[in-house]
Amino acid sequence: MEEYFWAAGVPTMTIRMPCYFENFLSVFRPQKTWEGDAYILALPVEDTPMVGMAVEDLRPVVLGLLKSPEEWIGRATGLSTDKLTVTEYAAAFSQHTGRTAEATKISGVGEAASLKPRNGLTCSASMP
Repeated sequence: MEEYFWAAGVPTMTIRMPCYFENFLSVFRPQKTWEGDAYILALPVEDTPMVGMAVEDLRPVVLGLLKSPEEWIGRATGLSTDKLTVTEYAAAFSQHTGRTAEATKISGVGEAASLKPRNGLTCSASMP
């Protein structure tokens, strides 16, 4: 879409939003294993690092961009405060909660419906 506006000569500033960390409280919420002693974190990004940012950090950054349009019009700007793999997000979860989390790599949303924890049992996850 941004290329269309740029080609048409429309003064456009593109701000590419990251995955919100708050998604880890809902759609990317770690799922408890059947034993209940660990969590499984599944993200549809395989080994690709995923950019993230807290919603509350967006306002001052976006406001700063909008206040200086002459610098940002004609450019695409991606926002992020972190860029981690699913394994690194699982490690951060473990570090900050004191609970073990393991990364499960899935290649797409369709695979999220059936995750296999370490014990081989199946548990479900809600993915968009």
